[in-house]
Amino acid sequence: MKLRVLIADPDPDLQRTITAAISQERDMEAAGFSSGGTETLSQIQSLRPDVVLLELVQPQLDGLSVLRRLAEAESAPPVVVLTGFVNAAVVAECAKLGAAYFIPKPCDTAALMQCLRQCAKAGGKSPAAAAAPAPAPTFSTRSAYRRMSRVINICVKGFSSRSATRTPPPG
Repeated sequence: MKLRVLIADPDPDLQRTITAAISQERDMEAAGFSSGGTETLSQIQSLRPDVVLLELVQPQLDGLSVLRRLAEAESAPPVVVLTGFVNAAVVAECAKLGAAYFIPKPCDTAALMQCLRQCAKAGGKSPAAAAAPAPAPTFSTRSAYRRMSRVINICVKGFSSRSATRTPPPG
């Protein structure tokens, strides 16, 4: 039986990249996709994935809100957070809300696949996100904060988080 992964990220390019990586693994399959937090919760209910790969920056309902709702649920799949929104407070909040792993973007694909396996095997009872053996980020903290500031400014002005990675900041 294959490990079923729900890919919850609004970026269709990332969805395709992760799907391609998962398709190379004999023991995994993409159970489905979601592009917003509300859709993620719906897909979890209907698809019953073994693991959710969750981006925190999503339209309608952000990833932290998704984690809060899952923490209140009677049964929920384990969650691996894969995001470019990285700071100590966010990592701590994800751990508090039950995320099994917190992995900064970009990450090593092989390490991500291993985290998904470990998470499913442990049923989400992996070490807290802050202590999880995630791949080291390949970007500097300063560049990550600059990028996130740009994304937040674009989102505040009404653009989606997906367009934030493609569109220069408005005037």
